[in-house]
Amino acid sequence: MLTTLLRPPRQPEAGPIPDLSYLGTADVNENGLSIFVKSQLPDFVTENHPKFVTFLEAYYEWLELKSNPYGRTQFLQELSDVDDTLDEYLDYFKSKYLVNFPATLTVTRDGDRVNDRTLIKNIREFYKAKGSEKTYKFLFRVLYDSDIELYYPKSDILKISDGRWVENKTLKLTSSNGSTNINMATRTIVQKDPISGDTLAYANVNKVILYQEGQYEITEVFIDDIVGTFRYGTDAEVETELADGTILKELVYGTFASIEITDGGQGYNVGDVIKLKTQPSGSIGGEAMVTSLGLNDSIKTVEVQNFGVNFSGEIELEFISTSGSDASGVMKTSALIEYPGYFTDNSGMLSSNKKLQDGDYYQDFSYVIKSEVSLENFRTTIKKLIHPAGTKVFGDISLFASMESDLPSHSEFQAYENPVVGHYTPYMFQSIGNARGMTDDQGATVDRYTQGFNPDSTARDHNWGTSGGKFIVSGSGFDDDSFDYRDAITGSISGATAQVFEWVTKGTTSGILYLMNITGGFTTSDILTSPQGTSGITSDANGNSIFNGRGIVLEGGITAHNTQGNQIGTAGTDGYTMAVELGYTLGWPMHNHPNTRGIYGITKTGATVDSGNTGQGASMGIVYLKQFFAMPQGYHFHSNPGVQGDPYFGDTGANNEYSQEYN
Repeated sequence: MLTTLLRPPRQPEAGPIPDLSYLGTADVNENGLSIFVKSQLPDFVTENHPKFVTFLEAYYEWLELKSNPYGRTQFLQELSDVDDTLDEYLDYFKSKYLVNFPATLTVTRDGDRVNDRTLIKNIREFYKAKGSEKTYKFLFRVLYDSDIELYYPKSDILKISDGRWVENKTLKLTSSNGSTNINMATRTIVQKDPISGDTLAYANVNKVILYQEGQYEITEVFIDDIVGTFRYGTDAEVETELADGTILKELVYGTFASIEITDGGQGYNVGDVIKLKTQPSGSIGGEAMVTSLGLNDSIKTVEVQNFGVNFSGEIELEFISTSGSDASGVMKTSALIEYPGYFTDNSGMLSSNKKLQDGDYYQDFSYVIKSEVSLENFRTTIKKLIHPAGTKVFGDISLFASMESDLPSHSEFQAYENPVVGHYTPYMFQSIGNARGMTDDQGATVDRYTQGFNPDSTARDHNWGTSGGKFIVSGSGFDDDSFDYRDAITGSISGATAQVFEWVTKGTTSGILYLMNITGGFTTSDILTSPQGTSGITSDANGNSIFNGRGIVLEGGITAHNTQGNQIGTAGTDGYTMAVELGYTLGWPMHNHPNTRGIYGITKTGATVDSGNTGQGASMGIVYLKQFFAMPQGYHFHSNPGVQGDPYFGDTGANNEYSQEYN
């Protein structure tokens, strides 16, 4: 008989469980076998031999570490991701994806290094743009922490017939849509038959300018790729569809566009003026000039100087000359204006800065890298990485880096105003008052130019700037002396009175009166008389159109415009157009008078002058050009304010590094 003796297992020896935390968990595979060890052992082992269980778990965890062969097999897929791979594997990624890149990339001036992993992840975009200017700039930033400029000598090679000749072609349109017409630029303009709806002509719009010509608000569009023939007249409408689907419609004006010489006459000179023999009612402008002569000094060619507006049909011409006679011709109205051509630059011209091709530096396939790094340091690298085959590279040194020094120093910063005369056009040379902040008899501050300045604008809430009203008149025999400054005029029907601020003649049959000190209201039925005028009126001046000095500023008292002397400039046709191109939709924004800013060397309003009395401040006329072209704007910063009282330094306190604001 076989007897089996069963004995209880031996109890484990008492003692602490060993600390295995030194193995760490950062590189442990959370999905490895070590987490299953305990569940695979018999119960009596897990219960009676915990040290052994802990040892087995630690052993398997050690095997699964990324740094051990078995562990690495568990992380193969993860190691193929450049973001998660081991640092020692980065060299393999770089040898595959950063071929011909230097082993060491740049360290910036701040001590930052280029991130190898980020560069490898984005290198595909670099290779896709290989050979472009962007890749050159990227490479120099990565390798040398440097900016570069690229220059192509072929742009300065003298080439035969390389001149860039431009002949602008335009249409003059009405402006019923106001400044919105600026958005016609880069769109297509179309003219359709008003009855059939068929397209008559279309073209691409390159540029749009807005201005006033006499009583007409003009939108002039510069066009190219013209198909068909544009018409002018009361039924000649064009339309442009904007990006948002809005359709702008305007009428096309007829212009003084071409001249047909029927008889060249004799004895004329280059520069002799050609005008219309009779100015049609409602038309403005129209003038040409003799440009070349033929046999017996007969007129051979002419050039239109003023295309005018609102013409129609054929009109007989008048040739004005001190020596010529017997010439005759007609002006033919057209919608399309063709300006004289011109060269945009000096390409193809002798005695210019262009160079002869030498097959080396000056050739079609050379380029120059301007950088802080010498060509010898990067020539080999760029030829291996991005240099286009068949081209030749040169290098120029450009200094961009700033120097650092331990010597005592300080910093200053001051923004300066862009000195555009347009921002000061309403001021007279003797003006001492600030148009943006006059004080009335009640002590209130009045801003006369919150909407900017443009005497020809018809925008709502606009300040005319120069006068209380604008009266368009017609008649005959007008000239530059028909009205004088301060002439008193009276309306024959309304009985209204005013004084002439400015008279602008628009030919012999029409003109514009800018009025001041208006009493009552003129009407278009008025025939103007001038009982006190020194010049008088050679014929009746009939009211045509009236534009009151409307807007937010009343023409009276402290807000009345200064009518003494001449203005520094005007913002009429040219000024308004330039203001629009600079983004000013109503006209020139007005700046404060220089004597209000506390600028060093310009006497400030209220300052004590030599007489010991409170001064009125410097007038515009005594502001030196040197001061005008360097007027500070905003705050002046100084890191070390220094001595109190210096005009560029601030006061004591938390903000003593900043001056008072120049506005």
